[in-house]
Amino acid sequence: MLSETEYSYASSQRQYFIENGANATYFQWLQSKGTNFTCYLEYLNSLSKEQRLDNKIEVIRTIIYALHRPIQFIFFYWTILIFILHKFNLRKPVMRIILIHFILRSLGDVIDKFGDLMPRYFSNDPIKDNQGNIIGYKCKYDSPAPEMHPLRWMVTRQIGCVLWCFGEMVGDWYPLLRTRAVAKKQKSMWLVYISCGLFNLSKIALISVHFSLSPTQLYDKQGVYRKKRVNKFYFTYWLIQLLIIYASMIYDCTVYFVLRKNLSGIVKNSSGFIKKFKTVS
Repeated sequence: MLSETEYSYASSQRQYFIENGANATYFQWLQSKGTNFTCYLEYLNSLSKEQRLDNKIEVIRTIIYALHRPIQFIFFYWTILIFILHKFNLRKPVMRIILIHFILRSLGDVIDKFGDLMPRYFSNDPIKDNQGNIIGYKCKYDSPAPEMHPLRWMVTRQIGCVLWCFGEMVGDWYPLLRTRAVAKKQKSMWLVYISCGLFNLSKIALISVHFSLSPTQLYDKQGVYRKKRVNKFYFTYWLIQLLIIYASMIYDCTVYFVLRKNLSGIVKNSSGFIKKFKTVS
């Protein structure tokens, strides 16, 4: 049971609950802790001392893991190796690309992990009879997916997606610069420019679709998670992911085609190629 002090604090949190279909603003949804304040009190009353301690430890653990995300990034050691080989010379375009790519992708990973600090959103879960009719509601405490918590959705999937996608887009310019060093004066280079542009546009489309699902649209007036609306979002999401895969294949093929076409020129004028290659890298 909650002590008088704990109950007083819990009562002060009621302003962060959007109940009974109340018209809430965008920022009120971001600040919200749920759609049923009674469920919040029920959850607090159900916690033992050990569970309260576990929750505090989990917060500390999540923060530590989040701050370690850059080190866990798949390209971390490769990035460090490239920096060492190039003596941390950031005047080189490729070095700047690698650095920006690493920073943006790592920030996206850090933000995504910080989303685990919001594991609960107190909402209504419908109870249905055998015919599928709603006969009542029960409490739902957890929000295992980002789209089940408005603030977590905005932070990890909207802002996080911007960081991830822009980081990837910057990284996509790496083969473009490499190819440009070889075939700068070739007309076929336009194929690489166009395919790279399409590849980047597909990722901008991915960012846009994330912003099409607002935090205000995740729960209905009954305080129930709008699963159908989210499923509709993910249908579009996976279509765009498929387009990204196709765009990536086209980009890779055009880079390969242009490099192969100019391979004979590289062999004949290897010194010129090496000079260009060093200039870019």
